[in-house]
Amino acid sequence: FLMIRRPPRSTQSRSSAASDVYKRQVIYSYSINGFLIEQIQEKSRIIGQPIVIKNQYHLDTLIYGTENGQVIIRDLPLLNVVNISQIDYQPIVLSILASQDKKYIFCGCEDGEITVVTDPHILHENIPIIAAYCLLYTSD
Repeated sequence: FLMIRRPPRSTQSRSSAASDVYKRQVIYSYSINGFLIEQIQEKSRIIGQPIVIKNQYHLDTLIYGTENGQVIIRDLPLLNVVNISQIDYQPIVLSILASQDKKYIFCGCEDGEITVVTDPHILHENIPIIAAYCLLYTSD
């Protein structure tokens, strides 16, 4: 069981003194019996809905985007960081989707672009993170 504690909406104003409180988010990981396994305090605000997928070893993995253009991958239930990818131009990551083969992470960003992030641990051991950019076109 995973829970992300978000501060109250009244502290969302970036100009308020409470904005630092709003940026601090806590991620809790619980056992199926309801016992707290781990908790971490995230340094930047998590935007959108995090996803949980099975990695190549069939273990649960948490993936989420942040307000400063990071895509963070953590293993569950201990919440250890597996990978942090920084999108070059630091857009706010609004949504995350993993491909069926789990080789690619698609990030919908605030500027309307989709960034595709590849995890080098899945493809090859020594290839750095690759980010490619494309536009999402929709028909009316």
